[in-house]
Amino acid sequence: MSRDVLELAGSLALLDDLYEQYSQQPASVDPSWHALLADAPAAAPEKPTNGNGHAVAAAPAPAPEKPASNNGNTPQQQQSYYVSMDPSRPNMPRMGRPGSVTTSPITIVGTKQPSHVWPLVNAWRTRGHFAANLDPLGLLETAWIQELDASTWGFLDSDRNQMIEPTGVHGLPRATVDELISHLRNIYASSVGIEFMHISSPARRSWLAERMETQFIKPLAKDVRVRMLEMLINAEQFERFCHTKYPGTKRFSLEGSESLIPVLDLVLTHGARLGAIESVMGMAHRGRLTTIESILKRPGRDLFGQFEDVEPELSMGGGDVKYHMGFSTDRIDPNGRAMHVSLSFNPSHLEAVDPIVVGRVRAKQMRHHDIEHRQVMGILVHGDAAFAGQGLVPETLQLSGLPGYRTGGTVHLIVNNQVGFTASPAEQRSTPYCTDVAKMIECPIWHVNGE
Repeated sequence: MSRDVLELAGSLALLDDLYEQYSQQPASVDPSWHALLADAPAAAPEKPTNGNGHAVAAAPAPAPEKPASNNGNTPQQQQSYYVSMDPSRPNMPRMGRPGSVTTSPITIVGTKQPSHVWPLVNAWRTRGHFAANLDPLGLLETAWIQELDASTWGFLDSDRNQMIEPTGVHGLPRATVDELISHLRNIYASSVGIEFMHISSPARRSWLAERMETQFIKPLAKDVRVRMLEMLINAEQFERFCHTKYPGTKRFSLEGSESLIPVLDLVLTHGARLGAIESVMGMAHRGRLTTIESILKRPGRDLFGQFEDVEPELSMGGGDVKYHMGFSTDRIDPNGRAMHVSLSFNPSHLEAVDPIVVGRVRAKQMRHHDIEHRQVMGILVHGDAAFAGQGLVPETLQLSGLPGYRTGGTVHLIVNNQVGFTASPAEQRSTPYCTDVAKMIECPIWHVNGE
């Protein structure tokens, strides 16, 4: 039985019915609920009425007045509504948060016109990604989202310096209106945007909001930033060498999207930190050689031998066969943890490798008796046009939650170079983002400016 207040909040009517039934006939309620209902505070008895809705006058002296809380309810009323928020009860989890978060409107005290803060915060969480700076080329025109304007929710110019407490934002218990908007813009509309409010689980949405609002704005450690810079320089130098040494050779360059390399490095490093011992990767042609050289550490002489046709009889049938190669290695991350990383072979057909990678992950998990899906992780790298256009993508996503195919999740990385072969984004799809097809499995989606 779940005791997560966020999950139980959607079934308060059921809890009321169960408590009333338990109060009259405890044996008629399932025993799994007894521990929760036994310690629940007793409800106040209803006052008798005379039949017309008016209470009958009571002779006893009035009870001493209980102090009211911030929203006008007495502590006893709040306690009965939220099932239990008594910190002295060890069998109920305390939902401690770094910031006071509420799901009802918060009103600024002291202003002439009441202004609701919660709809403003919710608007930034829901639609802030539309205002984020995601296009390094400046080709896309983004219209201002009206819901992100404070005046839409009743704020006046004179309210800009009014103090709000609580703000409804994790890690920001108290701030002015201007400070709140600036804080939300830095989190949800900077060079990174996130879509997560389509997720139906309140607990998952709250967890993602808390992580974004408390962890995202923290600067990375110096050693992490230095390693990211080293990998960026190495990837750029590799692409520049290939362009200079083999100018007439057919290539699928990662130029302009080299930030994929440090992302892959961090994903593998954090996966190893969380207990993964194997990883299966799949990707299309673009950036494949750079990944093999920078992430899997295959010697350069083996890669360049494919360009120079050292053994031409092995390359019969096409000039891009080097972009079909797979490779496996035992990778040691900066923390000294070992992980076996395998890059799957793939044909020229885009996204054909997706179900292969997921199937290999599932098979390896069964071999390791990994019933919790923690020891083997899958990583898929896509192109933007292929992810939106190929039917294998939604077919693979659709199987991700079924018991016979579940792997615990796959990390999908999409390299969006804003051109699908010869088509612009407006000619590729009918949705704002190429990732909109992934919303059907209710996964969070991050949009990141590659620069």
